[in-house]
Amino acid sequence: MTKKRFLLNTLLISGTSALLKCAGLFFRVYLSNTIGAEGMGLYQLIFSLYVFLISLTSAGVSLAVTRVVSEQRGADALGAKRQVTSCALMYVFCTFLVILTVMSLFAEEICTHFLNDARCTESIRILTYSLLFIGFSAVFKGYFTAEGKAYHISNSQILEDFVKIFTVVFVFTKFGVYDITFACRVIMRSIVLAEMCSCLFLFLFYKRNVRNVRKTHKPHVSRRFLATVSAVSLGGIITSFLHTAENVLIPSGLLKYGNSAKNALSLYGMLRGMAMPVLLFPSSVIGAFSMLLVPEITRADACGEKKKINYTIYRVFQFTFVCAIFISGVFIAYSDEISLLIYKNAEVGKIIKILAPYLPFMYADGVIFALLAGLDMQKQALAITAADSLMRVIMIYFLVPKFGFSGIVATLYASNLSTPIFGSFALFKRTGARVSVFKFVLLPSLAVMCSTALAGVLSGANLMIGIFLSGVLYLVFVRASNVLSHEDMMWLMSSVKLNKKKK
Repeated sequence: MTKKRFLLNTLLISGTSALLKCAGLFFRVYLSNTIGAEGMGLYQLIFSLYVFLISLTSAGVSLAVTRVVSEQRGADALGAKRQVTSCALMYVFCTFLVILTVMSLFAEEICTHFLNDARCTESIRILTYSLLFIGFSAVFKGYFTAEGKAYHISNSQILEDFVKIFTVVFVFTKFGVYDITFACRVIMRSIVLAEMCSCLFLFLFYKRNVRNVRKTHKPHVSRRFLATVSAVSLGGIITSFLHTAENVLIPSGLLKYGNSAKNALSLYGMLRGMAMPVLLFPSSVIGAFSMLLVPEITRADACGEKKKINYTIYRVFQFTFVCAIFISGVFIAYSDEISLLIYKNAEVGKIIKILAPYLPFMYADGVIFALLAGLDMQKQALAITAADSLMRVIMIYFLVPKFGFSGIVATLYASNLSTPIFGSFALFKRTGARVSVFKFVLLPSLAVMCSTALAGVLSGANLMIGIFLSGVLYLVFVRASNVLSHEDMMWLMSSVKLNKKKK
């Protein structure tokens, strides 16, 4: 794959991610206004188990297909690639049958005793059928990634979100919402339909791509896939289980603290279903920028260019913290206005204000682990992630029943501060790179405090003008303090520009 094509694919995936985040935020706003905070809590509770079931079905499948398909060389490479895909589809199908059987027999017991809410049972049973389509889609996405055809993946994700959102809005508008249990069943059926459409879309393009290609029958190719998927899926399954346990423990912990069942579920819904999507929404911008730089790290590491690796890491940290600290400052200064504008709920604004200060570290966490992946340090990243998930489960189990929502806040801060710190240590130990905490954290923090305070005085009560003025003043302050120099601005623009002369 040429460098230009790789960058185009990266930009396409990043742009799609930003578009899907917009659609996802719109969907959550619509749901919160339709089914309320308690309904969002039940929705998130169902999804906590659903995500774990997805990991059981397809964790590591897409990556394994990409790796093994990319390895195929020689005259019969096309046939071997089709064999890999067929083997992966069979693996997903067998895994799905096992999960379907278990959930058909024990869904009620799992929802009653693990999720602590029997209302989730029917929704979980409905969602189980989507696992087959999700698993098959993961196989096709892995194949298209290896073949450098990211546009098929992007289009399928857009189709999936469109079908899901359109179906839910249509049914709720036409038939109304009787209760939150009914609403959740409608949402889950729309997800199954959306996953089926996305899978069919990918399948049709896959069939067109492999027409007239006969698959090979080489046992070592199938063994290679099974060995790869076994190696990469275990960590994902463990981490997913810990995340599920964490999400289940939050509402039950709030209940033990003294909240009513309705209030516990409502608070959980405001946290996971309403506040967190808003806080995570701007991350698509930073994530898109990071994705452009990670391939450079990988290529530089393969060529042994240590100086280039360290220079790129320095730049990634610089622009990540400069952007993230501004976003954090805006959320702190305008949390009430943003919450009322989006959800018409002042309580969500309070949660946003409390959690916003750790955003720079949460955003940096994603960037750091992307860099670790680019340097082929997945094992270290997995160990840190698994340890973090275990720590969160333990803290939630002990702190939330005793301190309520304050225990959740303490857990989130401990997690989002510790993981980037340990990730940074691993990254710096591997590369020898160094960054300036004073320049990248303290000076931008001071700049955003001054800019938002001054913008608040100049803009009055206008949210859009306040954010705009905050951005302008922030840029003035970071330039004046030399956090961003002229050279830095030129480097940023050159990093995101496609060089048409290079192949």
